[in-house]
Amino acid sequence: MKQDFYAKRFVLNLTAILSWVAQAITDRRYRDRKHAYRVNFADALSKMKNNLVRLFVSNSSRQLLSAFVLAMAAGVEAVRPDRSFPRTT
Repeated sequence: MKQDFYAKRFVLNLTAILSWVAQAITDRRYRDRKHAYRVNFADALSKMKNNLVRLFVSNSSRQLLSAFVLAMAAGVEAVRPDRSFPRTT
């Protein structure tokens, strides 16, 4: 159980670091648009979970990290202000 917890923490932290870099790319790429854009973290986490082992066993991990960051920068969503609606239960 501890191993699963720490593995999940590791993947979340690695994804957060890479999405921070991808967000900088996204900010430059979409600066002339009407809305601000942000990296879709759920999509980035899914991509990281599917390819984490490949990252560690690959000989070209630097190229793989670059590909991950660019893929994360491509998966963005628009930030629209005042789109928070209260939920009724």
